[in-house]
Amino acid sequence: MEIYKSIIKIVDLILPPVCFSCHKRIINQTDCLCETCSLLLKRNHELLQINPRVGENFLDKIVATFYYEAVIRNLIHHFKYHEIFIVGRFLSNITAEVLKTEYPELLDVDGVVAVPMHKTRQRKRVYNQAYYLAKHIAKKCNLKDYSTYVTKSQNMQKQSFLPFELRIKNPKNSFRIKNNSSLRGTKQSKSVAIFKGKSILIIDDVFTTGATANELAKLLKMNGTKNVYMLAMASGNSSRKITRNRNK
Repeated sequence: MEIYKSIIKIVDLILPPVCFSCHKRIINQTDCLCETCSLLLKRNHELLQINPRVGENFLDKIVATFYYEAVIRNLIHHFKYHEIFIVGRFLSNITAEVLKTEYPELLDVDGVVAVPMHKTRQRKRVYNQAYYLAKHIAKKCNLKDYSTYVTKSQNMQKQSFLPFELRIKNPKNSFRIKNNSSLRGTKQSKSVAIFKGKSILIIDDVFTTGATANELAKLLKMNGTKNVYMLAMASGNSSRKITRNRNK
């Protein structure tokens, strides 16, 4: 441990820690942001819902830690496209605390599932940022991680590159539970027992229309999941907000 701390100090001398948003010097890189940029983070305290044009809703509750604005957008970009894992830990730590203090009902689940990435895209990207977030949040909140039981069966176009109408249609029938060839739930396999009767929290980096998470929730419910919730690090502008009701 002492050797590790010494190495960190040497690295900090050679490459001084900077804010991942404005690039100003900061004391500790694990903070990721300077004081000024930290104050610009805009927390999202509202419940969300899928865009009504997505269709039937299979998500029982949707929450996000932040709004997808300038500072959080920079952080997620560094984490997602430049493999800055310290940012992923930073976001995971904040989100775990938010769950514990603001949404304890979402911790009353059997486990988490990250939105999966198709193997072709994952080979290009090297890692799936949602898996990383789910793993760390599960560890912080003492939850099981069931992410490896779900896979993406179609290599879809990136949602961010598509117009609104195609974003809604793009994720249809794109997920499956491993060893379960039936996406429509007409046939069952032994893998169904993994999720039967459980409550699951889906985790992803950004929530916009809700089409992708809703399609994954649909698959889980068709295979016996009791409740499916959604947690994102940030919510985009196209997600509709509803008045929060703590009694639900």
